[in-house]
Amino acid sequence: MGTMRVSEILSPRRQRGAATLLVVMVLFFVMALVAAGAGRSIFYDQKITTNYGRADVANEAAIAGIDWTFSQLNGLKINSSCTETSSGPDRFAERYLQFTPTASTDRMDPKLGIGIIARCASSATGAWTCECNSNGAINPPTTLPAGKPSPAFVVRMAYSDRGSTAVVRVFGCTSPLTSSSIGSDTCNAADQTGRAEGVANRVMQIDAGLIPALRVPPASPLIAQGLVNWGAAGSSALVQNTDPARNGLIAQIGDSQSGSTAGLQSLPGTPVQNALITDPGLLNTTLTYDAFFQRFFAMTPATYRTLPAVRIASCPTGGGDCSSAISTLFTAGARMIWIDGNATVSSALTLGTVGDPAVLIVDGNLQISGGFKSAGVVVAKGALNWTGSTAGLDELLGSLVVGGDTTFTGPVVVNYVYAPLRTLATRRGSFVPAPGSLLNVTL
Repeated sequence: MGTMRVSEILSPRRQRGAATLLVVMVLFFVMALVAAGAGRSIFYDQKITTNYGRADVANEAAIAGIDWTFSQLNGLKINSSCTETSSGPDRFAERYLQFTPTASTDRMDPKLGIGIIARCASSATGAWTCECNSNGAINPPTTLPAGKPSPAFVVRMAYSDRGSTAVVRVFGCTSPLTSSSIGSDTCNAADQTGRAEGVANRVMQIDAGLIPALRVPPASPLIAQGLVNWGAAGSSALVQNTDPARNGLIAQIGDSQSGSTAGLQSLPGTPVQNALITDPGLLNTTLTYDAFFQRFFAMTPATYRTLPAVRIASCPTGGGDCSSAISTLFTAGARMIWIDGNATVSSALTLGTVGDPAVLIVDGNLQISGGFKSAGVVVAKGALNWTGSTAGLDELLGSLVVGGDTTFTGPVVVNYVYAPLRTLATRRGSFVPAPGSLLNVTL
């Protein structure tokens, strides 16, 4: 009892059951392999996706660094935290760029070689926290935001052999740099102590070019499209040009002139009338103001107004004194100042020096009184009326460009000095990316 016959063991029905079991086992094995492969594929897909995400963060950090750098180059005075403040010692461009005179222009050079000039890291709130130390010393962040990415970038500047440009090189990283890695373009693993997400980096560089504040320096202290009245005898304007390189040219006038020429001075031995040019081609009925403006700035007034380094002065409505608004901008670091509409300057105002000149453009009539001293270029689209009260208080070292009539009253001095004009043409202006210069740098 309980003993199976051999015929039962070898029956076809039992053999079919064994075969079925074997097939099922094989299928389970295959399914296990497929499941393991799928799991491995999902793991690697997740890893690749994470790496792409990190690379995107580093790439965006580098792009943000480039945009940030150009904003700073065209910005006002800053402190060590790269924040604009009128009490700051200098502008970003002044702090990190210097200009070396050459035969034709001034070459831009970084003051700190290829050293790091600025660092920004994302704070716990997502805002950038930056450093712009004058000696190039950058301190690493003391804390990292917990449980979230903390991208950062550092900025270097270097000399470019592409004309009058400078190289801006930005290193973007998925985490802030520590003291162990801040001197080199690398994301050190130590940056992620206690953090599991890993690091990624991206280096981009682009050439920064300068659109000058003044493209073509005027050749005389006054260029006017309309009438010119030099003032009454005994109190006429003192307009001088003793620069031999400019042939002592005093004025280029589109219309007629009147008043006393006793205060006009050219090169020794040159008659005043020989230094005054009346050019009907300058008349505003012949030459539009836009075309007149482009002779000196190589662009229309509307385009010039939109340049990133230009600052718009908020003057009082109704023709009030604009001196305070202009002074506030200049003190904050603006050197290209624009005024919409008519403007009145009726309080004492100093706008620029020979070594630090400015451009003032008034898109309307300009009325000056009360003591105005400036170095650089003053432009008025409409009429210019300048009243001087005390000798030595009203003076321009540079040039006046007037689209309408010009009237001087009292002891106004306009002395042609080329140095501030050259500075405006070679060292002041708006920094912009040079077309075709953006590169991804392989570490």
